Amino acid sequence: MFIPVIGLLVVGLIAIYIHKSGVNRYENGSEMLGGVCQGLAYRTGLPVALVRILTVLFALGTAGEVVLLYVLLWATLPRG
Repeated sequence: MFIPVIGLLVVGLIAIYIHKSGVNRYENGSEMLGGVCQGLAYRTGLPVALVRILTVLFALGTAGEVVLLYVLLWATLPRG
């Protein structure tokens, strides 16, 4: 019962941190879904492919928290 609550708390904290760090999502035609991974890659200096691969691996390894985080960021991050 506590694990979903902790997962949602972690997702919320990560989303707040990403928003405060100034990440924008990109919509220039090269995004695959919502531009979230591309915005994170641009902000961190990592290759976009690496961020996308890590996102998929983390999504497969968690109970849906990463998917929830992605959707939350897609809905709330400003377009860049």
